[in-house]
Amino acid sequence: MQSLYFVNPIFAMIMIKPFTPLRNEDGSYNLDIPENNNSNPRATAEYDSQWEKQYRLNTNGYLEYEIVKGLTAKTTNSIELTDGEGVRYWDPQANYGETKGYLQSTRTRYTLITTSNTLSYNKEFGVHSVSAVAGQEASKYDYNRYTIVSPNVDPSIPFPNTSIAEDDFGEYNETAYTIMSFFGVANYNYDSKYYLQASLRTDGSSRFGSKNRWGTFWSVGGSWNIHRENFMDNVNFVNMLKLRGSYGISGNFNINDYDQYGLYQAEEYNGNSFMVPYQPSNPDIGWENNTGYNAGIDFALFDRITGSFDVYSRKTLDMLLAYPLSRTSGFTSITTNIGSIKNEGVELMLNGTIISKSNLEWDAGFNISHNNSTILDLGKDEQFVATNPRIVHKVGEHLYSFYLFDYAGVNPANGEAMWYNEDGELTNQYNQARRVIAGSPEPKLTGGVNTKLTAYGISLDVNLEYKYGNLVCLTENRYANSDGYSWPNNYANTQLDYWTTPGQIARNPKPLANNASSSSSSLSTRWLYDGSYVRIKNLTVSYNLPRAVVSKIKMQNLRIYASAVNLYTFHKVDFWDPERGVDGSGNGIYPMTKKIMGGIEVSF
Repeated sequence: MQSLYFVNPIFAMIMIKPFTPLRNEDGSYNLDIPENNNSNPRATAEYDSQWEKQYRLNTNGYLEYEIVKGLTAKTTNSIELTDGEGVRYWDPQANYGETKGYLQSTRTRYTLITTSNTLSYNKEFGVHSVSAVAGQEASKYDYNRYTIVSPNVDPSIPFPNTSIAEDDFGEYNETAYTIMSFFGVANYNYDSKYYLQASLRTDGSSRFGSKNRWGTFWSVGGSWNIHRENFMDNVNFVNMLKLRGSYGISGNFNINDYDQYGLYQAEEYNGNSFMVPYQPSNPDIGWENNTGYNAGIDFALFDRITGSFDVYSRKTLDMLLAYPLSRTSGFTSITTNIGSIKNEGVELMLNGTIISKSNLEWDAGFNISHNNSTILDLGKDEQFVATNPRIVHKVGEHLYSFYLFDYAGVNPANGEAMWYNEDGELTNQYNQARRVIAGSPEPKLTGGVNTKLTAYGISLDVNLEYKYGNLVCLTENRYANSDGYSWPNNYANTQLDYWTTPGQIARNPKPLANNASSSSSSLSTRWLYDGSYVRIKNLTVSYNLPRAVVSKIKMQNLRIYASAVNLYTFHKVDFWDPERGVDGSGNGIYPMTKKIMGGIEVSF
């Protein structure tokens, strides 16, 4: 049974040597691939299987009754039920040294029951309009899953009953949570010019300790339709102009269901079963609070241009984080409320019609946003390393900051990798290298560009997305550019630029078989790259037959099109794809899938 880590074809492309044969002389798949843990992803794809069937039931309904004119009572109730059965099977034909099959069978079931009950009131008094909603909502979620592992099934009949019973073992998992909410929302509108809104809600979650189970949150907001004022009557180029703003407090309860409890897990030793501590308790854990404001303006001009501009600031208090613990405690971390963080940013969206004629139309638009996160407080600590060892949380820095050993390049005299130590001096000893905050995976700018050009029924539609100002850490280079550390494996072509002669300025240190210098450490600034990119997200060319033609064949429309998704990405990262997730790192990450499609759309 092999790990998915090695049968991941993206990771296997890095590990497997180009001259390693895919098959043996007898036509069977080659499973003797030591550089990839004897895993052949092609064999895995053909023989190993993994599937899940789910049976789902979704029901919902409501009852509504108008008590008096303008006052309505409503109850909405729903049940979501899922029953799933899954299998994962490792076939000996795809797993080195195995003669029996390895089977994992699972059964999963969850239910989500939700009820919502409201009273709503709507009334108009001339130019005044008011509405209000008060209600209660509750949800209950139950989940259970059991797994039976049969490590020695007959490959010709791969079912649990063909395995030796005493070899089988099972696992069981059950979890549940509930949440109860009471809320009220009030709206006021004067002459479709001035709008006010206020809301108040209190929520209780079973995920928190009894002392902090409930949280109270509120918001206020307003908007002004400036274009409806009398002084705008003669400003003809303004079609719409709205000013808006809001301020409020919201809550977050996105943690595991039982993070408040001290948990145990079953273990086995010397034929005996026993329970060992698995998670420390924290009965004081409670809601994470987000306080913030948003101000913006929406506009439409010249019957051609529409857009919006927003500025916001949000402060998060009592953050829900996995706080690291000393391993001498018996645990690695505890989920707790700790510290605060501030997010500030701006967003701009603009769309317009550049040309509008009978047989030619050109629309274009773009959006851009900037967000900056700053950690304000971490309790008694100034910083601590996240669960991803390349990321640190530090007061005054971004929420995600790279924390890496400071690589100084190649020594031109002897070809050895160099590092900066704590005094800023050069050393060839990795264990003396200083660890520094080397930047952030958080982008400075994100957004997109879209344009559509239509002429005589032919349309060209292009959508771009972009990200600017973020760093990524290519941890795969631990193997693909290992300087000989993993010398039996495949290598990237960038490894060819290595030191050979004294005085040479080279990209990579001199390669040594079984290199033990840690020059290719995945915790190194050596593998940091600018993660900025521009991606052609969608490109579509289409042709709509003239209405006069399609009407003769009794159709309303006939459209022929060809489309490409993720067609090309412009970037400077030495890898297939620059996207690495919110923490900017990872191993064997699949690149964005490219799709080429075409078709005919007909409507009658």
